[in-house]
Amino acid sequence: VVAPTAELALGGLFYHDGLGLLQTAPDFTKAMFEAVPDLASAYDAVGVHPYPQYPPSVGPENGDDKEVDYATMLARIRTVVEDKSGRSPRLWVTEVGWPVTNDVDQATQAAFLARSLLLSASESVEFWCAYTLMDEEDKGSPLPESKFGLLRLLDEGVPAEPEMAEKISYRVLRSLLTILVDVVAIRPLTLTDTARDAGVYAMILYGKDGRTNRIAMWCVDARVHIELDFGSQNKKVQVAVLGTMNTETMAGDGQPMVIPVDGMPTIIKITP
Repeated sequence: VVAPTAELALGGLFYHDGLGLLQTAPDFTKAMFEAVPDLASAYDAVGVHPYPQYPPSVGPENGDDKEVDYATMLARIRTVVEDKSGRSPRLWVTEVGWPVTNDVDQATQAAFLARSLLLSASESVEFWCAYTLMDEEDKGSPLPESKFGLLRLLDEGVPAEPEMAEKISYRVLRSLLTILVDVVAIRPLTLTDTARDAGVYAMILYGKDGRTNRIAMWCVDARVHIELDFGSQNKKVQVAVLGTMNTETMAGDGQPMVIPVDGMPTIIKITP
């Protein structure tokens, strides 16, 4: 049975070179178009798996050593497809995630996933899928494949109907998605050199009603304090770290607000 309205994605590729054993995603994508010149007519979107090096243990912004940061991975894939097909591709992140290990605790997994989703949206990615929903039973493998889930097993000895519990990442993504349903566009926010050097990321989330906007902000390296100036008019400002309760305050009359920011994205809701 063929569904005429179904959309087809070019299979998502792990970006890196597989410890020297495989081609990188840009090289493999380039080779596909060279082998099949009319490949662009066969798909609707291009799938990407923008993981860090395996096993993933660094944040999506990390571009140190052998890592490639998240935005650069997406940009390089987009450039290759544009060059080879003559058109800008629709990008889908069809898989990305971090396992909970000795190097990545639950809160860090949650922060990495939330930042990955926000970075994807700011790069005009249409579809984002976290890997994966549920942990699997740990069978003694040295690899962390069983620990990528947003839900964890409470009793690994009952595989038929395992009881699951929410990880922090499940609650954080639920909170973020509740916010994003009212957002029509996400764009990077211009920062001072000092903020960028400190590892701060920020973006504007534009609301559907044209009046209620938000700022998403985080810092990859440490906890910092960011000063925001909302101008001379009073505005209602709600500040919330994802996964926690909102705190509400007023800003205006030329008085800036100082907001603490760390690795978990803080969402600042601004209404007139």
